Amino acid sequence: MAIAHVCLGCGWDLARVHPSPDPYYSLPLIICPRCHKATTRVRHPLWIAFRKFRRLDFTLTVLGLQITMATLLAIFTPFASLGIVVGLTGAQRGAIDSELWWYYFWPLCVVGPITGAWLTAGFPHLVRWRTFLGWYAFLCAATFIGWFWAAMGDGISARFTPMGMNPDRWPILGLALVGYLAHVAMMGAVMVSAIAGVPLGWGIQRLMGSIRTALTRRRRVRFRLRSSA
Repeated sequence: MAIAHVCLGCGWDLARVHPSPDPYYSLPLIICPRCHKATTRVRHPLWIAFRKFRRLDFTLTVLGLQITMATLLAIFTPFASLGIVVGLTGAQRGAIDSELWWYYFWPLCVVGPITGAWLTAGFPHLVRWRTFLGWYAFLCAATFIGWFWAAMGDGISARFTPMGMNPDRWPILGLALVGYLAHVAMMGAVMVSAIAGVPLGWGIQRLMGSIRTALTRRRRVRFRLRSSA
């Protein structure tokens, strides 16, 4: 309900009168019940600016969440995949400890499903396999830059190389290439495990849709109560 809306003909308060859209100009038209003079209801510029800010604030919030999730997964996925490479290398060399299963649990059971849920619920308007493939390509490109930088700085460790490859005999670019391919393969395994997060993404998407529908119905009920008051 408007705070105050005075009729220009008789001075009657039209705040409780519900406007009807004009068939020609589509303006909120109000007919005064006392003098039957037609007038239009225009919202205050501050209220219009507040409504626009709320819409922009929601958009910025969603964008901030997407950027946060993309940044976290872009950091944790390569490191988790590198943990699988270290675990496999340690298993090949016989250096198996009691906590080796942690190298496989976090990437395949935690990071992967979270990635699948995020890609499913965060990008429902895109084709799912293209979304997964695009994210995997981005991770491969970012990882390639990291391995190339490590090769240029001579920072390739022996624990990242498969058994039988002596870092002193192999050239540094060869070690970097083999390590990069192993890393890419393990990130592919993480992306395969991300399929387990697709049902979770569907659930989140349906939950958000239900919340949005409930909020829309609540706004409509409030609008009807205000207009009928």
